[in-house]
Amino acid sequence: MTLTLAATAMLAAYALLCAVKPFGKCRRCAGKGHRTTAVRKRPRPCRRCKASGLRRRWGRSLYVWAKKTYKPMVDQKRRARAAA
Repeated sequence: MTLTLAATAMLAAYALLCAVKPFGKCRRCAGKGHRTTAVRKRPRPCRRCKASGLRRRWGRSLYVWAKKTYKPMVDQKRRARAAA
């Protein structure tokens, strides 16, 4: 019982974090937006985050996917009820 409660609390905390801060630091460039090359140590824009230094959290990605997938179905049902 306590394990389920702890898991639910952690999931709720992560969902709140994704709502408040949907982006985290890019792991490849550590949020700087650029990386140094191996040979000349010259800074180059990070290709993974496109030099923004940010990445979208997977929880936010899941939320966006669900919203894109299910919102049209809900809207269609609401329109059908309103027309009837």
